[in-house]
Amino acid sequence: MTIGNFAAIAQSNIKRMLAYSTIAHAGYIMVGLAAVAVRTTGENAVAGPSGVLFYLAGYVVMNMAAFSSVIAITNRTSSDDIHDLAGMAKTSPYLAGALAFSMLSLIGIPPTVGFIAKIYIFSSAMNAGLIWLVVAGVLNSVVSVYYYLRVVKVMYLSPPPEEQIDIVVDIPLKLAVISTIGAVLLFGIYPKWLFEIARSVAQVLLVQ
Repeated sequence: MTIGNFAAIAQSNIKRMLAYSTIAHAGYIMVGLAAVAVRTTGENAVAGPSGVLFYLAGYVVMNMAAFSSVIAITNRTSSDDIHDLAGMAKTSPYLAGALAFSMLSLIGIPPTVGFIAKIYIFSSAMNAGLIWLVVAGVLNSVVSVYYYLRVVKVMYLSPPPEEQIDIVVDIPLKLAVISTIGAVLLFGIYPKWLFEIARSVAQVLLVQ
């Protein structure tokens, strides 16, 4: 978590930033795996495995939402530099909104799937008695706020370049952005369906 987050802070390339943030999220998943290793009994027995599976599913959709938005923008601007996203909220409000929403989900802000995923993963660790690990996870989430919101700040508060580029998104990529952003919001507002699937799979794995 710590290595990924601090490496991401140093990046000016948004794709590299997202790549290093993936390392941090792998750390959050390890929190759930640590809860699995404790091997609690009763209802808490499936909390760790189901939390990990839910987090993996949630991370897939929010990371796909972020990358599809980034690809749509950078393919047109021919630049991966975060500073070149300046004024994107004015030049392409649809893509800027999608990217900003995915950044909020990666932080873990409601009502996104990222918030629910972190609640589940940290709760399973709490139930396993790994309080120190939960504290480390929360502190790392606070650190990640800096580089995720830096992207949002550049898009919404920095002035657009004098020579604006019209960003035209083809239909497949537009559908990818819409569907993944929709999933991020849907599973954030109504996570029960996805969690029940994760819970059922976890129970099968525990039997095995």
